[in-house]
Amino acid sequence: MKIAIRNGTILLEDSAAKDKVILIDEGTITDIVDERQYAGDRFEIDAQGGYVSPGFIDTHSDMIEQLIQPRPNTVIDFGIALREAEKQLINQGITTMYHAISLYTDNTFGKNAVRTLPNFKKLAVLIKNTNMEQHLINHRIHLRYEIENVSALPFILDLVKKRGIQSLSFTDHTPGQGQYKDLEQYHQQIMGYADGQMTEDEFQKLIAHHQTKQKVAFDDLCKLAKVAQENHIPVASHDDDTVEKLKTNQEFGINISEFPITLEVAQAAKARGMFTVAGAPNVLRGKSHTGNLSACEGVLANAVDILCSDYYPAAMLHAVFKLWQSEGLPLWKAMRLTTANPAAAMGIAAQVGTISPGKRADLLCIALIDHCPIIHNVLLHGQPVSMLCYAGAREGIN
Repeated sequence: MKIAIRNGTILLEDSAAKDKVILIDEGTITDIVDERQYAGDRFEIDAQGGYVSPGFIDTHSDMIEQLIQPRPNTVIDFGIALREAEKQLINQGITTMYHAISLYTDNTFGKNAVRTLPNFKKLAVLIKNTNMEQHLINHRIHLRYEIENVSALPFILDLVKKRGIQSLSFTDHTPGQGQYKDLEQYHQQIMGYADGQMTEDEFQKLIAHHQTKQKVAFDDLCKLAKVAQENHIPVASHDDDTVEKLKTNQEFGINISEFPITLEVAQAAKARGMFTVAGAPNVLRGKSHTGNLSACEGVLANAVDILCSDYYPAAMLHAVFKLWQSEGLPLWKAMRLTTANPAAAMGIAAQVGTISPGKRADLLCIALIDHCPIIHNVLLHGQPVSMLCYAGAREGIN
């Protein structure tokens, strides 16, 4: 199918281009030409005077866990959840999703049906099969390996060797370090999950349990990370809270720092050549939900170069536009946080992440209604997969 996208500002990797037409042949961007040179012999998509960007690449989102288990003790069919997820995600601009699926043994924050080995296996097979069938987005698996889950190590090592996942991160939610370095903040969050029904003595016993539990040995983590790299699977650390921890992580061969706790650590990670990831909801809220680094501050200090949706996929689009409208970041530069930069970190920049000839045409058309960004056309592999037509006066669309 031959397609032309017209009448929009194209958000390129290092600039914004007007009065240009994107030409797409059989799923691939073939050229970007001046409007005057366009012959007009294609199926046309009208960008409505708005913006054309690459599709978002979300490196970390636990949305699928929420859709599978929307309430405690309530589990929805995995296939239904995945199909419903992609319908939402494509209209939020996410064309490639790394579903972050955790393997935990601990239920401190509530029992989660997905975070067991049998259900992880079930979901992994479903995601793989969905990609081979009709689909609306590119589904990928990001395995979040909680390093207390010692018994799962042989399975994960075998999975990595078979390239059964596309991204791996090591997580450690032990209180007193990482995300929960502030024990008072941890206490408040635990009390929320326990509906306030936890005594001080019970809380102290919980802390002692977590701080003394067995974890995967350093050498085993190194081996797992090395096997991942040999199989071209990116490896990330999680909640880095000290520069020393960054150094240790790089000994593993880790080159992505997810959710660094402070600006100092984020800057140190960047200085060491690592990609740094923060949550798009953090940008919208103006702060971390656990009281850690402000993502907006990190972006403006050039210490954060990737935004993921974390737990709220709709935040990707709105975070980018907030950084432009409220913080003065050029829109093309803000867009890199959700497109070119995550593509580079995930090792898929040769295929997607920028609007340039030879790249796959995973593209978004974005308009503004009363300064609020909306996505009205989405292409996946060069095929129109979503078109939204807003009812009412067209004058509100700019």
